[in-house]
Amino acid sequence: MRKSLLILSIAGLLFSSGMIINYFYKSFQNKQTAQELSQIYHTPGKGEEGFKKLQGENQNIIGWIEIEGTKIDYPIVQGEDNDFYLTHDVEGKKSIHGSIFMDYRNDFSKDQNLIVYGHHMKDGTMFENLVQYKNKDFFDENREFDINLLGEKSTYEIFAISVLSGNEDYLKTSFSSKEEFLAHIQKLKDNAKFYRDIAFAGEEEIITLSTCSYEFKEARTVVHARKK
Repeated sequence: MRKSLLILSIAGLLFSSGMIINYFYKSFQNKQTAQELSQIYHTPGKGEEGFKKLQGENQNIIGWIEIEGTKIDYPIVQGEDNDFYLTHDVEGKKSIHGSIFMDYRNDFSKDQNLIVYGHHMKDGTMFENLVQYKNKDFFDENREFDINLLGEKSTYEIFAISVLSGNEDYLKTSFSSKEEFLAHIQKLKDNAKFYRDIAFAGEEEIITLSTCSYEFKEARTVVHARKK
């Protein structure tokens, strides 16, 4: 009996160890892939050429997001749904890290609210660093980030950080009027953990960055920013 229990304990330990090793190996692979892509995109003097090279690898790569003060420095992909890139990297390979991806509904040539998702990974990758904005000092000191969409680089000014339900309508992509858009902004302000009071006239473009959070079931840490 004791021998059987010992064998079971050893088997359980080996299984757990294997799972841990597998996680760290996948984490290493993900970081290595991210570094390789970053080197292509950020190659000095290459500029647009680097972005086109990335698109040559995967036509679903539509942009790049870079947030100074964080580890967020990734390509943005957009698929035919919001499921595929939850479990696949930018090369289309299965990955627990998934990808940074734009909502499949978004037409970024006309939508006022672009929505970008990324996993909250325990190894500090993908959109995990968004949770830093829940610290008031970090929110105050880190006000902007850059996004390149199909070669057009824009700077966004962060105006709110929220913890919201994944079912809430912050995921609305377009608005029928200025009034509806301004009502949306007011709702974001009302629900924000921190809010930076910047002016809105109703025609601005905003972006929503969303990742998992753990304050309650289906919670999301959400960063809202206005295109400058």
